[in-house]
Amino acid sequence: MIWFWVLIYAIAFGVVTALAAHSRGRDSSTWFLLGFLFGVFALVAVLVMEPQEPEDDDWTAHSYRTKPETPTTKKCPDCAEDIRLGAKVCRFCGKRFEESASSQPEVVVDNPGPVQVAPEHRARTVRCPHCYSMNYSDELLCSSCGKDLD
Repeated sequence: MIWFWVLIYAIAFGVVTALAAHSRGRDSSTWFLLGFLFGVFALVAVLVMEPQEPEDDDWTAHSYRTKPETPTTKKCPDCAEDIRLGAKVCRFCGKRFEESASSQPEVVVDNPGPVQVAPEHRARTVRCPHCYSMNYSDELLCSSCGKDLD
């Protein structure tokens, strides 16, 4: 008769330990066996453990939930530095962008090779001798400090 109560005790602690292990993300069959064999000690052990994150080996499972990344920067065609997408002037070299070009990212090729530049586009900007900011070559006064560019 005592073996009957020991068996009921072992099954009860096995089930309770397996349920506690399942709620913490652990293998319930292993913890059922531990609870069946060790009783209250296995139950205390599983209750002390921190919850385990479920392992997701399929890296594509979360890909449908995330939004595709929209570019927030673009490369300056003169100095190839990353600047904000809405920038009108490059903060590194001072190149000015037209309004339509600032709204769309520019495609930059890693190795474009030699580029032929038309003569009318070679001197697009000049540096102010007073504040060193970049200005269009056809301007007479600096857009930053207001002094004469000559």
